[in-house]
Amino acid sequence: MFHACKSLLFSAGYVEKSHECLIAAIEELFTDRGILPPAIVSDLRRAKTAREAADYGLTYGEASANGTVQDAEQIFDIISGYLVKQGFGAPSP
Repeated sequence: MFHACKSLLFSAGYVEKSHECLIAAIEELFTDRGILPPAIVSDLRRAKTAREAADYGLTYGEASANGTVQDAEQIFDIISGYLVKQGFGAPSP
């Protein structure tokens, strides 16, 4: 999910400095402008929160992991499609 979004920012000439910067840039450059669906930002925030909970709070579960994988697959498909339409090669999964 992170790397697909990172490739999206690279395609626009930007480099992220943190996960939060990546999310803010995706929101500003792509979802607020109607280029990509706003659900991408909420999915990214949810995945970041789940990762932080697992890394720092040792709170994790199968349902959360499965949901994050599904979100990542959807985001990858959306971003790959966008990049191909813009003349870039699709990122590898």
